[in-house]
Amino acid sequence: MNTIFEKSNYTPLWQAIASNDLGRVTDKLRDTSYLPVQLAKEILSQSALFEDFTLSLKANGESQFTDLVRLLISLSENGNFAPQEATLRKIVLQQLSYLSAEVRTLADHYPERPITADVWLYAVVLREWCNVLIDFFSNTNLPRPKAAVWQNKSKITCSIMSHYPHFVGPDMMATAEILEEINETELAVQYALAVLGDFEGFIDATENSATLEDIISLSSLKDAYVLLARVQQTDKYNHLLKIVEERIERGVKLDDK
Repeated sequence: MNTIFEKSNYTPLWQAIASNDLGRVTDKLRDTSYLPVQLAKEILSQSALFEDFTLSLKANGESQFTDLVRLLISLSENGNFAPQEATLRKIVLQQLSYLSAEVRTLADHYPERPITADVWLYAVVLREWCNVLIDFFSNTNLPRPKAAVWQNKSKITCSIMSHYPHFVGPDMMATAEILEEINETELAVQYALAVLGDFEGFIDATENSATLEDIISLSSLKDAYVLLARVQQTDKYNHLLKIVEERIERGVKLDDK
């Protein structure tokens, strides 16, 4: 059984839907004050889905979002609710957009301005569940929803981890690459150029020494050069790309001083 369904107050519900054992879900469907359960009941009864809501981190939004993702995956595994699954997919992506925007607002100017621990925790949970969705959309061959999730994940990462470039760079470049894959090349270039703007300083900074985090950041810079050269059909990045590749090949080198 899919471990994604675990660590939820409604694990039996998601498991029953996934296995099409719908006779076991009656009791769990009574809690319609909880939005994911309300939507599950509407789906199973073939009713129109309630879409006029906005999850908020200030009102248990991250927890409800994780259960919406569980519901989506359970429907996919069930296989008998394709139209409802498509509608729920749009709902999940819309709610992720709302929540990632809320993270950005609540984390405004972080780390220069402190944020509360709960905001950080909520954002980390959302970021982890972006990974769940990315895997799901990869497995179901849905690149456009996957790209939307990557964009929101990057937004969250930049909001709470901007001081950790070795997290920011890989997320930004993964976003750029999936955008290129779906022919959103202008957006892909914007992401890659943003990486250049923030990461080219690592070229000088790693001339004599480099940490593992530096190597990760340089790898993101390399990916940005490669994408831009490919999309723009240019060789203007070749010199810097060669330097970056040499630093990556050299690997971690600690300062002897």
